[in-house]
Amino acid sequence: FIYIMIYNFRKFFEMQNVKYDYSSTQINVPQPLANELINWGNKKIKNSEIFVSQTDPNFGREDEMHVTVLYGIHSDSHKEIEKSISGIKPITVKLGKIDVFTNPENFDVVVVDVISKELHELNSLLTKSVEFTNKYKEYKPHITIAYVKKGKGIKYKGIDAFKGKEFTSDSIIFSSKTGIKKTINVR
Repeated sequence: FIYIMIYNFRKFFEMQNVKYDYSSTQINVPQPLANELINWGNKKIKNSEIFVSQTDPNFGREDEMHVTVLYGIHSDSHKEIEKSISGIKPITVKLGKIDVFTNPENFDVVVVDVISKELHELNSLLTKSVEFTNKYKEYKPHITIAYVKKGKGIKYKGIDAFKGKEFTSDSIIFSSKTGIKKTINVR
């Protein structure tokens, strides 16, 4: 119990001093579905397969289930995003199969594919209206479950545990470079 309290306090303290290179936008997965994804990852992916970085605590098991809309935003203010997305409708998301992104370094990323015309449109809208830096040419919406050691992710590719599940989001989260989050409601 004391170990858990110390771990949680340390994680809370680390989050208070978070600084990122860029801001980002995301939609959060509703809690019941987020819990399903987290539980699946905890049951199916062994602790011995999890990639642990000595320098970056963001690796391991994902505990905030979300779909990134755009990463690499230069601005630290949510106001530019609010202006850009004014008038958009709620976003419908459908889950696909589990996929794996390989990293040229030393880990794989186990993800759930996301199918959403609205997300692609929103990403396109933001890339045309805000200054951003992104090394990926194609937008591939997904929900990250875990970062695993190189070569350990391939066995999860194609699993359809969540295929066909859907949700609708009526808000977008702007996460600033300093880690401060602002909810932007859509209509």
